Amino acid sequence: MNIESAVELLNNPDIRTLDIAYSVGYHDPSNFTLAFRRITSISPKEYRNQYLFS
Repeated sequence: MNIESAVELLNNPDIRTLDIAYSVGYHDPSNFTLAFRRITSISPKEYRNQYLFS
């Protein structure tokens, strides 16, 4: 997974997490969430909430 691409896309609230998962190469959004959490220690939703509300 290209974490930099995923993070950049997560910073845009108009792009759904589902679409981000597909765009970075995951066919199953839950696998994207697991991989993102393994790399960053937080879920994509948690990352997005921290970014948008900080």
